[in-house]
Amino acid sequence: MRNMMIVNKKTECSMKRKGNSFVAGAVLATVFLLIAAVAQAGPVVVYENVFDGTDRGDNPGIGGGMDRALGQAPVWELDTDTNQLLAGGRGTLNDRGNVFTVNSFDLTGGFRLVLEFSIADTGTSQSTSNRLNFGLAATDHGYEDNYLAQYLLTDRNTYGIGLNMTTDAAGNQGLIRALDDKAGGSELVFLSNDQDILENTMQTLVIEVDATGTTWSYSIGGNPPTTGTFAEGQEFDFSREYQIFGYTQRGVNEFKADSVKLTVIPEPASMALLGLGSVVMLSVRRRR
Repeated sequence: MRNMMIVNKKTECSMKRKGNSFVAGAVLATVFLLIAAVAQAGPVVVYENVFDGTDRGDNPGIGGGMDRALGQAPVWELDTDTNQLLAGGRGTLNDRGNVFTVNSFDLTGGFRLVLEFSIADTGTSQSTSNRLNFGLAATDHGYEDNYLAQYLLTDRNTYGIGLNMTTDAAGNQGLIRALDDKAGGSELVFLSNDQDILENTMQTLVIEVDATGTTWSYSIGGNPPTTGTFAEGQEFDFSREYQIFGYTQRGVNEFKADSVKLTVIPEPASMALLGLGSVVMLSVRRRR
């Protein structure tokens, strides 16, 4: 009888171990399937516009249309014949305005902004009030305060990153960063002017910031990317939401956009899933 009890106890333990192993195996299989699903999902396009709608605010693509603020002349209009977004006007000092996506976007995990564009004149022969900028701006202060999209023109209390396509008062054009402390302070930081902006040529701009918010890169016309890191304490803030924007002044630049696309990287869930699997495994081992 005692031998039978020992055998039964061994059998019970063996079955328990097998049951625990089965549960652990099932959990790990589920975790790895979820990780694979996350990896397969990859980058997500949150905005894509080839400007083939009926007007500026109509986007048959992804992420909604665009709106305009501060427009004092026919700036930022959709050309339905060429399917292009145009910036232009009378060419006077106050002929200025911005355009922005109606929706805002969470960029957590990193992003990639791609713009196909051409511009007629980027040179120093222009007045310094001739500006054309394109990029991403935080929605904290909003276009109703005339801040959204003007940060590449003056020290405004806003936040973002983008391309200054025309020469500013300091003779700079290229990738630029706006910083603010949400309390009235502001600063413009030129990151790079290593990439050439060709005139009267359709070219592609790519701006990227990695998931840590520390590394940036940009490329124009298919050239190898110029990369760099933000200064310590000035890492890109992913806690905010952002709108794609454009700003123009005087309108003599004859800007044309063929398309714009914003891609974001979903927050990495794989480590969290692996952590869940580890906790379950430890729990199973403790029950043995």
